Amino acid sequence: MKPIKSQKYKFLHNSESIPYSICFNDNPSAISCVLALGSGQVAKLPKMIASSLRFKAAVIQGLPHWHARSDGSELRAFTLEYANQSISEALTQAESKVSLIAESQAAPGAVFFALNHPETIKNLILIQPLGLNTKSFTESDKPIIQEFEKRLRMNANFQALSLLSDWRLVYNHFVLLKTRFSSNLRDKFDTHYKIGLQSDIASILRKVTKTMPVHVIVGENDRIFQPDEIINTLKKEDINLASLVVVEGVSHSPLVSRAGKKLLSRAEAFAQND
Repeated sequence: MKPIKSQKYKFLHNSESIPYSICFNDNPSAISCVLALGSGQVAKLPKMIASSLRFKAAVIQGLPHWHARSDGSELRAFTLEYANQSISEALTQAESKVSLIAESQAAPGAVFFALNHPETIKNLILIQPLGLNTKSFTESDKPIIQEFEKRLRMNANFQALSLLSDWRLVYNHFVLLKTRFSSNLRDKFDTHYKIGLQSDIASILRKVTKTMPVHVIVGENDRIFQPDEIINTLKKEDINLASLVVVEGVSHSPLVSRAGKKLLSRAEAFAQND
């Protein structure tokens, strides 16, 4: 692989120019994959992930949703516009169809992009995706944020030992906390998470499966987007995936971490073999 090249772009939204980056680990014309990262995947994380990939890829930093309105009223539009612009930018010089991989909060935007641009996408690969267990949050006996925080704590229990030995996981959590608590953004983040967790991609994903192979990858111990809940949604909504992979012993994990790389390696296999 060639040295990582981080290119800077501007996302134009409501007359605001919001900076973001895309990291290429090879010539942009040669990429075979675009990887859209989830919320909070900023700073050095995209470059670190791009350098770990075995194939030629563009890695898009996570959605900078803290630039959207505090009340969350435009979050859905903000998410879809960012996905459409950033993925389009990553594909500007691509010479052939690519695999589109999206993790966690990037899933809704990627699904809509794949639906609207099947001529550019070879297959869609979702890693621990937001939007396939929506009712677990909206129909919980707890408020959505409380349910989310409970699941975060449960998920953290599976990561406790890894925090002692995986410095990339530690760095990821540092970036997330720094982003969330800088400039008193916690209330805005909570509002955005509340709105975002109500995203439901099932009906759109069903349409995408009719135009290209779709794969879903989730960790066995993911307590946020739990595999049994995702499986139930897929059955109920009659969504026929090319494959559903549950990775043994893995919790909801950032892709830069050791556990996250196990998820990502499955995605790489689908990207190469479809």
